[in-house]
Amino acid sequence: MPLRSYKTRASFLAVFLIVFVFSVCGSASADISVNYISSIAVNGSPVRLATDRAGIIYVTAPATGQVFKFYRDGSPAGVITASQKPLSVAVDSAGKVFVGDSIERGVRVLGPDGQTLYSLGRGKNEFGMRGDIAVLSSGLVYVTDCTSNVVKIYNPDGSRKSSFGGAGSNPGQMIFPAGICLDEANHEVYVVDQTNGRVEVFDLNGNFKRSFGSLGSGDGQLTRGQGIHVATGKVYVSDAFLSTVEVL
Repeated sequence: MPLRSYKTRASFLAVFLIVFVFSVCGSASADISVNYISSIAVNGSPVRLATDRAGIIYVTAPATGQVFKFYRDGSPAGVITASQKPLSVAVDSAGKVFVGDSIERGVRVLGPDGQTLYSLGRGKNEFGMRGDIAVLSSGLVYVTDCTSNVVKIYNPDGSRKSSFGGAGSNPGQMIFPAGICLDEANHEVYVVDQTNGRVEVFDLNGNFKRSFGSLGSGDGQLTRGQGIHVATGKVYVSDAFLSTVEVL
């Protein structure tokens, strides 16, 4: 059950800044220049964010096929061009960058210099539609496969370890899983079950533990949940349809 629920109105880009920039899945301060990063929306339509241990911010821009990098003050830190249409992004503790591509339907793993090291699973067509990516400090990688209705887990070498979920509305099932975040302190995985309007919580092996939320536009409800962030006893979920952040 939600401890508390309230909505905060925000612009589309600001929602993703709030939800992802100081995420457990990549920690960094939120004191960045929103106006500066918003400027790339004109040419690149920024979609997802991630941060590395140094606080560098990674922003995917599918329209230009690039991943933009920024320092915490919003100044440019570089550009990665290694994907046809990058959507999701994550960075592990060693600085490897995981980029999900909607054209290839795969996830490439890049070195800090942007060179491709390997791909998850078989590479191209590994996913129906890979959604979001999160990486444990151990190196395990979790990827939501939206149209296959599962979360896939990969070993540090990129080989498939297991998967969990499955199409449906029963506990542990999901329809169009979108955002994902890892709470390592409590050994839990949070998944936004978009079509069912809820958040499901699993252990790190994919065993179902609990869920909260329902489909709708009231308090504690979601219409089109996207990104998710867990911190300080609260869960933040961005709702793309309502242009809000639900705080639970």
